[in-house]
Amino acid sequence: MTYQVAEMALVWRSPVTGRRFFSRAAAISATTRQLIRKRINDEESELPSDLEQEHPEQFEKMFRRLRIKVSKATPTAKKARLAAVEVEKKKPMPHGPRQCKAAQKPLFEAS
Repeated sequence: MTYQVAEMALVWRSPVTGRRFFSRAAAISATTRQLIRKRINDEESELPSDLEQEHPEQFEKMFRRLRIKVSKATPTAKKARLAAVEVEKKKPMPHGPRQCKAAQKPLFEAS
């Protein structure tokens, strides 16, 4: 008989694209590309619609600058785990606070 063990993996969610990625860099890259596409498709934008193919230097410059801003706004793996731990700590315990056995003992013996 074989058993399947579920493994927890840290995934990065790109809120702009609505997808999840296994690496932080992939999520940042996808978010950046989607933000540039939204900026190009904006009616008030003066950017050409084929910016990536016709003007690769301008696209790379825009991509590089925006990627830096997105990466600064995206937490690292350590910060993401710490945030998840803080959320778990804030959840109420189902049966009240747990106490150790030493806390349940009286401090002074009654004489």
